[in-house]
Amino acid sequence: MRLSTAQREAVRDVEAICSQEADSRQLRRRVAARLSRLVYWDAACFGTIDPWTLLITDDVSFGVPPHVYALAAHNEYMVDDVHKFVTLARSGAGVGILSRAPGELRQASRRLRTVLPTFDARHEVRAACVTDGQCWGAIALFRNGDQPDFSSAEAALLSAVSGPLAAGLRRTAYRPGAGVGITADRSGPGVLILGPRNETLTINDTARRWLDELTPSLPRHGSELPYAIHQVAARAQARVGEPDHTDPHTTEPTGPPVPRIPEAYARIRTRSGRWLTVHGSRVEGALTPDKGTAVVIEAAPASDIAEVLMLVHELTRRERQVLQRVIAGTPSSAIATQLHISVNTVQDHLKSIFSKVGVRSRGQLVARLLGQHYLPDPG
Repeated sequence: MRLSTAQREAVRDVEAICSQEADSRQLRRRVAARLSRLVYWDAACFGTIDPWTLLITDDVSFGVPPHVYALAAHNEYMVDDVHKFVTLARSGAGVGILSRAPGELRQASRRLRTVLPTFDARHEVRAACVTDGQCWGAIALFRNGDQPDFSSAEAALLSAVSGPLAAGLRRTAYRPGAGVGITADRSGPGVLILGPRNETLTINDTARRWLDELTPSLPRHGSELPYAIHQVAARAQARVGEPDHTDPHTTEPTGPPVPRIPEAYARIRTRSGRWLTVHGSRVEGALTPDKGTAVVIEAAPASDIAEVLMLVHELTRRERQVLQRVIAGTPSSAIATQLHISVNTVQDHLKSIFSKVGVRSRGQLVARLLGQHYLPDPG
């Protein structure tokens, strides 16, 4: 569908926002504000997605109350439904209007019957934000029953801005010069045990501290948990009884992973700029007779940060292979042997990596990629 003049102007404005804004949450707020001039909504969610696990890791929401988070996460990962973000990202469709889904699928939609009514929504349009085969974000817009449904023209606008938004979210995943480092944390990992409805049964002090880091703006009240925790917990519950899956850390991803239910694992950027990993697994015992979820939060290892930053800098598959070995301290001759290429080819890949990252040497490369995010402050 051809975009109108006003829509084309909006796309250009979103492209400009995504090329200039350095903060992910502010970027999403500005994009939302620009889109709202052409697309009305009663509630909305602009989320970031881990491109390896396709878990939603953060959200900027408007009109979506926190009590909906657990229910929405349960729907996204534990039941069959139409227009899941994973499906939109992998299918190439990108955008889906709930009412335009085939009749049987729409009528069977548990999201339409159980999630949307909790905040008086009736109409929904969703978009997966994909660039270079990787999904970095998601948009969900809602209207109540007093408003008309979303139109094809509005869906076309979301489709047009989803690519620039994905590129912007990829770029803001790493902010050169932010000066934020993850130093050694001797307090150990944060641990939460959640009940069957994601209520907090027990939590240690470290987990409380990390949860405050993950809460984007307003203080947490009572048992409210950040959206990302609900996402990981729902994925952990969904994986029960599934066969073993390929570990995303031992393979070279060329696009979104393809296991039926990926790991209950996400890398998340905190308010202060730190990188954390969040793991989820099913547990049962005296505290959780109905089976609950254990969630572990800890500082991200260097390998996890490197994986994300390789995508941020748009490295090719072979460049990622070379960089992984550079980070490990492997000399060029050994890299050539391991990858069955010549030393000259290794040097060509290194030159390309240096250019993309903006450095001139191996030492600068490692410092640029990991120094601001992981390595302890030498002072």
